[in-house]
Amino acid sequence: MQDYKAAASAGAKFLDEKHPNWFKQIDTNKLNMTLTNDCILGQLYGDYFEGAKQLALDVWPHVVGFNVQYDGTFSVRDFPKHYKLSTDAWKEEISQRLAKQV
Repeated sequence: MQDYKAAASAGAKFLDEKHPNWFKQIDTNKLNMTLTNDCILGQLYGDYFEGAKQLALDVWPHVVGFNVQYDGTFSVRDFPKHYKLSTDAWKEEISQRLAKQV
């Protein structure tokens, strides 16, 4: 199973370089990694696909937490649970960054 905390951490570090202060632009109440407009890239760039294009991702999106990889170890019916785990991991990354700003 994918390590969502590690993936979100890698994605947050990636965004720290490519889109400084990105975490200040995310509405965590709206954040939902399942939805292309409400995910991290969707909130920053209008939708997931536009964000991936503008960032010119040179890694698989799941490695940096921008989506969930289906690796055959869980049922496709479990995707919502996995996207929730991903969303929660991103919320934690955002909270940590916002706390450092105080």
